[in-house]
Amino acid sequence: DDVRCLAATETLRALVAAGLPVVVVDASPAAAVRDLLSATGAIVSEQKAVGKKGAALREAVAIASALPGVVAETWLCWQEPEKTDMARHWATALDAAKDADVLVP
Repeated sequence: DDVRCLAATETLRALVAAGLPVVVVDASPAAAVRDLLSATGAIVSEQKAVGKKGAALREAVAIASALPGVVAETWLCWQEPEKTDMARHWATALDAAKDADVLVP
């Protein structure tokens, strides 16, 4: 019944439903949290890198960049788990960014 965890699962379901591959690196001490997040269809990994948010983001980028189909033109994006509504905007944002180097939605 953790509000942030529930928001994260809702966001992950929305992103997966939108057809977006999602990678989560989680530092929770409980494997049950990762199991809950994995049940959404996201790729979930226990954080192995030492550090906090920055280390987790770098680890997620490493995992995402190694996924099949990822090429130099692939956008790797970060989203806060509480921003569920953003899931419906990613396709539009990425389409608008075709010729950009940086996108701030």
